[in-house]
Amino acid sequence: RRYLQPRVPGQVLNHAKQGFSLRIMEEFDWDAAVDQINDSSMVQDGHWNPKWRALVRPGVPFRQGRIWTLFMLSRWHEHWKDAA
Repeated sequence: RRYLQPRVPGQVLNHAKQGFSLRIMEEFDWDAAVDQINDSSMVQDGHWNPKWRALVRPGVPFRQGRIWTLFMLSRWHEHWKDAA
């Protein structure tokens, strides 16, 4: 911050941290992703507890983040399971 102080306006330098979101994710079909997770081998082969849907039910905190994580993990598994 000391280095930037003479180079950056104070309102920028002292601005509070904040999160960000990707606008493209606003159009992502979260329910379709849950269906794809359910159809994945992670679920179908019994690698995940059959009650996994409780993690992503409507109203749970960070639902979209949870869906995204499970979706990407299931896609990763499908890719590498077939490659092995």
